[in-house]
Formats: sequence, C-alpha cells, structure tokens
Amino acid sequence: MQRDKSRRLPPYLGAFLVLGLITFFGWHLMEKRDRERPFDWGDLFSPWFITVSIWLLMSILSIIYKDAQYPITGQFYLSVSIWIAVLVITSVATYNLLPERSVIVSERLPLNKVLYYLFFILALVLCPLFFYKVWQVVSLFDLTEVMQNARIYALHNIGKLGLAEWGNIFSKALFLVSLCLYPKVPKWHVFAMGAACCCFALAIMEKGSLFMVLFCTLFVLYERGKISFRSIASSLCVCVVFFFIFNIFRTGLNTDSSERQTFFDFINCYVASPPVAFSTLHKDIGEQFGSNTFSVLYTYLNKFGFGPFEVHPRIQEFVYVPIATNVYTILQPFYIDFGYMGVAFFAMIYGVSTGMLYRFFKNGNLFASCLYTYLVPFLILQFFQENIFSTLQIFAQISLVIFLCVQSRVKFLPGITFKS
Repeated sequence: MQRDKSRRLPPYLGAFLVLGLITFFGWHLMEKRDRERPFDWGDLFSPWFITVSIWLLMSILSIIYKDAQYPITGQFYLSVSIWIAVLVITSVATYNLLPERSVIVSERLPLNKVLYYLFFILALVLCPLFFYKVWQVVSLFDLTEVMQNARIYALHNIGKLGLAEWGNIFSKALFLVSLCLYPKVPKWHVFAMGAACCCFALAIMEKGSLFMVLFCTLFVLYERGKISFRSIASSLCVCVVFFFIFNIFRTGLNTDSSERQTFFDFINCYVASPPVAFSTLHKDIGEQFGSNTFSVLYTYLNKFGFGPFEVHPRIQEFVYVPIATNVYTILQPFYIDFGYMGVAFFAMIYGVSTGMLYRFFKNGNLFASCLYTYLVPFLILQFFQENIFSTLQIFAQISLVIFLCVQSRVKFLPGITFKS
C-alpha cells in the first residue's frame, strides 16, 4: 500500500508546484500593478460573466424541470459553488493584475502568408475528402438512417482515417485566424473555413464544431460592436431549434414516435439533466492518477509503449435521471479523480488561463485572440461537459497551426525558413 501511495506523490508535488508558481507570479504582478489603474470587470464575454450567467441559467432550468427529474444532491451544489467561486476570483484577479497595453493598429498584415495559404488549401481539400470517405461508406446502408449511420461510423473510426482528419484541425485554426483578422483578410476566407468546419461536422454528425462556428462568430461580432445582446439571444433561440431538428435526424427518422424526443425532453436531456447526472457520480478509487482527467495523455503513453494504462472513452455511459443522459457537466473528470480539491484546483487552472488570454485579447494580441475565441464556446458549454482536457491533442494541434500562421517568420530547420 505504501508503494501505491508513493506512485501518486510526483503528480501531487507537480500540482503544488503549479499552485506555488501561480501564487508567486500573482504576488509579483500585484506589487508591480499601477495603483491608480481602475478595476475592470470586463464585458459580456469575460470568463467570469459567462460562468456566472451559465450557472444562473442552469439554476432556473433546474427549478422548471424539478418535477421531471431526480433531485440534485449536495454533491453537485458544493462542487459547482467551489467551481464558480474559484474560477471567478482567479480569472478576475489574473485579468486585472496583468498589464494593460494599448492596441497598436498596424497596416501590416500580421500573417505568414505562405503557411496560411498552404493550410487554407489543405483545409479546402481535406474536409470534403473526409466527408466523401465517410458518406461513401454509410450510403451503402439504409438511406433513411444515413445520419445515424454516419454518427455510428464516425464513433468507431475517428482517429483511423489518416490525413483526412487533419482537415478538422486546419479548418478550425484557419477559421479562427481569418475571423479574428477580418476585414484584413477577405470575407470569403471566413465563409470558406466556416463551411469547411461545418462540412467536417456534418460528416460525423457532431454538434460541437457547429457550436464553435456559431459562438465564435457571435463573440467576434459582439466585441466589434456589430451586434447587440438582443441579436445574440435571438441567434441562440434559433440555434436551439436547429439542433433539436438536427438531433431528430441524427437519431433516425424510423425511430418509434413514442421513443422520439419532444422539445421538452431535448432541453431536459442536454441542458437540464447534467447536474442531476453529476449527482450520481462516485470518486474513482483506482490506482491510476487522474485517469479521467488525463485520458488523452494516457492514450498517447499507451501508443508510444509506456503502458498499459487504462483509457476512458470520451463518450460516457448513459444514466437515467430518469431521462437517459450521458453528459455530466464540466466538473465530472475533476471530481471523479480528485474530489472537491480537484474541482477547486482545475477551476483555478481554468480561471488563470482564461483570465490571461482574455487580458491579452483585450491588449490586441492576435494569437491570444484566436485562442480565447476558441475557448468561448467551451466556457458557454461548461454546463454540458469538459471539452479542453478531453480533447487536449486537438487543442494543441489547433494552437500550433494558429501560431505558425500568425508568425511573420517560421524557421523549421537550418536553411528552411518560411517568411510572410
């Protein structure tokens, strides 16, 4: 038993090191901060405003749906209270402690055109190719269930279709870059990359990429003063109806009418039920450190021969609350692996990282602007499930492509340099 405890010691020492570094740099920034600088509460899309607004809306829905689902336990209420408090405090503090810079408007396009157009062309080729490869298979079966078959095929073959899947990475990265740079790049670049993202999403019947395109667009338009909160609310209402219809087609038109979800059931399943589902969770008593939180890391450790490690699938098992659901809020992996302390620690990680990116976004940093734009949908969907650690490899790949695009000079090897 002592040996098993010692295996957990290095990761926990690493967590304390991260906590110590954050505390040290926070104190250092506090000492350097201009005392006369006013406190800034950000705007509608600040990480703390999104977090508080989303969970306030969830509390209203829990009241509306209280007779249609099992009661929410204190396990959820305590966890979400810790999450909100820590994330709000750390994100607000990080944002206000980091130095404020004036945005410098430059006529020069901050873009590596060679790599940008290379990735742009690859996205335009690979996304339709991926769509064709998937639908070439599923069209061999019942056409009335083609959307359901596409989803089943994707769940079993994603990660096995080679270079075509990189279309997802290139299209998302280039969509973010072109969206944040518009109007310095042509409008059709934004539409083309948005269409490429939707093409990949439709190929695997996945709502996440469609959410990303919508929320990122609304965020950028709002920050530039092109739309108001009323326009955002109207767009979200239309979005909910669209995804309800999309879900009907994805589950199959031949589904018995008595089993088909009503709109009330749809909202209950995907929006109101995750807190109830979270209440059914139990802490993982296994010996593997953070097996749910770091499942992507363990996947790659197994792939490179450092295993065997247990890897949990991203698609969770269904529970009945009493409606069937398999989403457990953003808190799920952190609570299962580390309990309430894990919820607090990762709330701090989320708060510091989003607060930092939000400050750099306000300072006009293009790389940070693209990354924060990418994270906005995940902050909005925190009531649904965790989307960063569970797709860490995709986040890293998209970040790398964005970084390569927004550098005027990228040197890979001696004598091989890409200049804008």
